[in-house]
Amino acid sequence: MRPAPNCLTPVPASLLIWRGTGQARRVCRAEYDGSPPMSLTVYYLPGWSGATAWDAFQKWQRRPGKMAFEKGHYFGVVESANSDESALNRFTAAVEQSLPGTTELHW
Repeated sequence: MRPAPNCLTPVPASLLIWRGTGQARRVCRAEYDGSPPMSLTVYYLPGWSGATAWDAFQKWQRRPGKMAFEKGHYFGVVESANSDESALNRFTAAVEQSLPGTTELHW
């Protein structure tokens, strides 16, 4: 089931919770109620004033139950407390494929 995202412009301060996302121009959040459930937050960082998805990705610090990715102008975080790294990786790869851009990096 594809979740309907909730997108916000400008990005509220309550969602600027990861290093490097302070200059994001837009954020979209979605909840996936599959097994296991996943939460997705995707930031649009157009590269103005040095704010880039690559910069946010470089500042990401790995955490259990969370995986970050970067593709083009997008930086995202997938979260699932009840998921192993393999499930997070598969979900993240599927999200990356749906976004425009040419490069994909995640961990």
